[in-house]
Amino acid sequence: MASKLSSIPAIKSRAAETHAATQILSVVCVITGKEPGYPQTLLELHREISNLGTPTELVVVLNGRTDAESVLRNIAEHSDCFQVYILKQRVDHITALVAGIENAVGDWVATIDIEADEPAVIGQLFEFALREHAEIVLSIPSVSKRSLLDAMISSVFHRVFRALHGFSLATEAPSTRLLSRAVVNSLLHHDSPLVAFETLTARSGYRRCVVSTARRNEVHRALGERIQLRWRTLIGLNAVPLRLANLLCGIGAVCALLYSSYVVLVYLVKDNVVPGWTTVSLMLSGMFMMLGLVLWLLSEYMLMLLDPGSRRPRYEIAAEFGGQLRSPDNMLNVETEL
Repeated sequence: MASKLSSIPAIKSRAAETHAATQILSVVCVITGKEPGYPQTLLELHREISNLGTPTELVVVLNGRTDAESVLRNIAEHSDCFQVYILKQRVDHITALVAGIENAVGDWVATIDIEADEPAVIGQLFEFALREHAEIVLSIPSVSKRSLLDAMISSVFHRVFRALHGFSLATEAPSTRLLSRAVVNSLLHHDSPLVAFETLTARSGYRRCVVSTARRNEVHRALGERIQLRWRTLIGLNAVPLRLANLLCGIGAVCALLYSSYVVLVYLVKDNVVPGWTTVSLMLSGMFMMLGLVLWLLSEYMLMLLDPGSRRPRYEIAAEFGGQLRSPDNMLNVETEL
């Protein structure tokens, strides 16, 4: 009996290894060609994921046509399962990531910031996902260094976001994460994949885990780009901000109406009213009431006519090429007969 019990962990371990060996892992990263030493970093990342004991592919999205295209072509010729997608023009970082995720073929899809994160973090996330049976694994840096102004802006945003939507993006939208194919499919079929990429991990019912990891560098994107991304997420997640605007417009219209009543009451009760005050006050309050009502109605029509398709990622792939040693087409579980 003791021998049977002692063999159970070994059986589970072999089953986990077999299960991991049948899983295809896609790693997506975005580069602009301006990152220092990016060819060596990509090769290091490729070697790291190739040693995980499971079929892998490295998907590199070049954000805009630059001189890095020739360098990536040279790397792809000497690497297996190295896929490169070159965008015609530069887009924001999230749009470029979604472009790579849409073209990834893996059962698991990981995203990584090659400037900030260690390549070994992908192996940690993949091992943790298989061990804990998680469908979403988020990598949160153990130490984050930022300027005082950046920290203040971030704190204000996360407080406002939590007040409007009930959760914070501080631990829900890291640059490095691992998603199962089910989560990726939900992301790509969402009405707004760009918003879902930031919020799906918190709003979905998938089993998720958070792993604290170390970073090689602390890299922050331009403040303007981050504000644009966060503003899109804040406004595009749901209709709560627009409902808040409706409420403010309605309150303004009601206050203008109450002020009009107050003006009329003063005119009827008091004898020494300044000539012209009643007329001017009624005119101003009436105009503000109509302005509030018009904005209120426009906001309501915006809620009804809002097109979710306008928030889908807009990008164009200018060129695509892969490694010569092995193609991702050979990794797909699709059989064709002629």
